[in-house]
Amino acid sequence: GVANSTLTVTLTSPAGPSGTVVTLASSNSAAASFSAGTVTVAAGSTSTTVPVLSHAVNANASVTLTVTGGVSKTASLTVTTATLSGLSLSASTIQGNGSNSVTGTVTLSGPAGPSGTTISLKSSNATIAPVPTSVVVAAGAITATFSFKPAKPTANTAITITATLGTTSKTANVTVTP
Repeated sequence: GVANSTLTVTLTSPAGPSGTVVTLASSNSAAASFSAGTVTVAAGSTSTTVPVLSHAVNANASVTLTVTGGVSKTASLTVTTATLSGLSLSASTIQGNGSNSVTGTVTLSGPAGPSGTTISLKSSNATIAPVPTSVVVAAGAITATFSFKPAKPTANTAITITATLGTTSKTANVTVTP
């Protein structure tokens, strides 16, 4: 997911009276970038910290950050995709009559990548609680909702809804009453 980090630029000796300007570059600015192309290490100082801005990605992305000021030095980082962090339902108990609706919300650990993120959905009893097969978290969004209208069961029926992204699954339960 998107989590900004920092890069510390360290000089071998204190910066001169006007400071020392160093150039900043990213090998993959779609995944991680700097807010400016340069940073100044203050006069008399040997280091400064620069924010590294991470961006939502469709797939894990390796990035090489390069700092140039007389000599070039590099640092590497990996920007990862958002993961599934939660599933909630608007009701824990609902009367199944085909018209009452339950809203489910899936939550990611960070914004979905530029292509959005598809979350698979499954019901432990699709006859009584028919959920859609998937829901898409739109690009840049963290949540998406879906809904279903439980059918009338013959007795109270506990249903487990499962949301899955990759190897991560989250569950939420609802009891459907006649």
